Amino acid sequence: MENKYVKPLPPVVTPEKYLSVHQATWLRQRHAEGRSVGVLIGSSDGHLFFPGLSWETSVSREQWIQSGKTTKEIAEELIEMLGEVGCNLYNSPHETEHSS
Repeated sequence: MENKYVKPLPPVVTPEKYLSVHQATWLRQRHAEGRSVGVLIGSSDGHLFFPGLSWETSVSREQWIQSGKTTKEIAEELIEMLGEVGCNLYNSPHETEHSS
């Protein structure tokens, strides 16, 4: 997953514009392998998560403002998508060793 912040929000947001060629290629290759990928873009007008290759599609500022989510909503959505895998990442033995 790539994470970007846009300031200020332009009239049309083209997520791919905020990715390097290398990042876009990496996302496409991982997606072709069947892996879950996505791009998270935040702004003061809300945050949007573009799963899969949906980041290849532009979004108008109006669509963004209507669909944008708060940081908390995005975090909850990502935790739900990660499910057990995400919980295991946060509770891995390696993490526990360093937190004591």
